[in-house]
Amino acid sequence: MQGNRGLGLSAHVIDHCNLILKFPQGTNNTWYNKQFKIFEPLDFKYNVCEALLLWEQVRTLLRGVDKCYNRTLCEEHLNVILPAKPPFHPRQFHKCDVVGNSGDLLKTEFGKEIDSHVAVFRDNEAPVNKNYGKYVGVKRDF
Repeated sequence: MQGNRGLGLSAHVIDHCNLILKFPQGTNNTWYNKQFKIFEPLDFKYNVCEALLLWEQVRTLLRGVDKCYNRTLCEEHLNVILPAKPPFHPRQFHKCDVVGNSGDLLKTEFGKEIDSHVAVFRDNEAPVNKNYGKYVGVKRDF
């Protein structure tokens, strides 16, 4: 995301899995770590493939319903939450966005930009409706 809205972060794609979120040029993009007495960069390296793999591992672990006291009830609850097979495969989406429910998004107008992505992952079931659409978009794929 780029622009003068919000923090002005920009995503720099390295390859099909990796990207770096950076602050705008000319800003102080470090913080001082008092414990180690060093400045550390605030740029965030993100591996989308690892995130998807982690999701798949969690989904697989949750299938271990044999530890449930009531297997049928556990299966019913898990089947509502988790799809029978993964809804995506590696490199299926050209552009995706992961959106949390931080109040910071209400200070921005990223709605159209978020909705322009091929896939939108919503975290913590944040409210998605026309009242918030201007700020956080309305699209929800996952």
